[in-house]
Amino acid sequence: MKKVKLIGAYRGFFQDLLSQNYSNFEFFVNKKKKFEVANVHKEKISRFLNKSIFDFLGFFTTMKVSTEENKEFDIFVTYNRFIKNSIRPYYIVLENPTALINYSGTRMNSRITKKRLKKYFFDDNLLGVICISDACFKGFSNYYSPEIYDENKIKQLYPLIKNDMSLIETTYDNLECLFISSNFTLKGGRDLLQVFDNLKNKGFNNIKLTVITKLSSLGEDLNKGLDSNPNIKLRDFSFSRDELYTIYREHHVFLNPTRMDSFSLVTLEAIKHGLLVISTDIYAIPEMVLNHENGYLVSPKFEVWNKDFTLNLNVKNYPKQTYESDYVDSSIVSFIEEKLIYLLKNTDLLTYYRQKSKNISQNCRFSSECIKKEWEKLME
Repeated sequence: MKKVKLIGAYRGFFQDLLSQNYSNFEFFVNKKKKFEVANVHKEKISRFLNKSIFDFLGFFTTMKVSTEENKEFDIFVTYNRFIKNSIRPYYIVLENPTALINYSGTRMNSRITKKRLKKYFFDDNLLGVICISDACFKGFSNYYSPEIYDENKIKQLYPLIKNDMSLIETTYDNLECLFISSNFTLKGGRDLLQVFDNLKNKGFNNIKLTVITKLSSLGEDLNKGLDSNPNIKLRDFSFSRDELYTIYREHHVFLNPTRMDSFSLVTLEAIKHGLLVISTDIYAIPEMVLNHENGYLVSPKFEVWNKDFTLNLNVKNYPKQTYESDYVDSSIVSFIEEKLIYLLKNTDLLTYYRQKSKNISQNCRFSSECIKKEWEKLME
């Protein structure tokens, strides 16, 4: 039985992967390094490391393992990082290609960066880079020239989220909607606040919204706006994964008007639990939400990603003037409002779309059983 160590801090979505019983290996983690919600200090560091001077220097963050770890474990797994000193084989689980170089959209063009990347990509200990979306996989060659990496090392495997086998309810007293994000504004929370104010004013008091977010990050105006609407329930972002899964089952529609994303794990969790999804069509989201099949997609006002899965630098480099600016997207507000009223009046279609979400999530590419088997193959 091989001993596999997940190195460094890791996202909450690894929890389902870590909880499985595998036939040929066992995962080990440093539990103190898990992080789930956005961290302001970490975001500031990320912005600093995105400065152009680091492009010139060819800088990108790598990880180290201890002498004891090199002795004790057979294989390492990291999230978005090369390992600098491993004498053991390892895999990188990758969010999007730019994550390898501190989310820079230009650093890969530096001569020094290319030299460093080539050394790490051709390290015999690097077994593979596991893209967690098809968008990441397809976009990889648009960022990195073929001479600096081995294309056979680039793989695609979705995050493992446990299959939910509960049945879809078919009767609706209210239309129960759900929004989950630790970053309320970036994920389109202001748009939803306007949607539900409009619905309340039109007398649609049987369309409800549960907001799960980091309450300490909300300003006075947002708190006041959310508290003043009786059709909105506000809850702090502090639930365990099992508690969150129960909350998903209690809702019918997942609302995700996000302005910036590169995977959107909550979207995968939502379809796993049979929710219809109304979302922006950013990056990997259309892989999980098929427009007019298990949900509805709309384009955001500012497109952070190009259609070839590269960053739109005219937007990405000016966040405060674009996707992070303080605005309400009236077109998205109208789109979501219209869809919710339509679904309230057409519950048979709502049930059909919700079942389609379940069906999509249980296809082999998203199925927890299939993904588990793929991890066992990786560790052979």
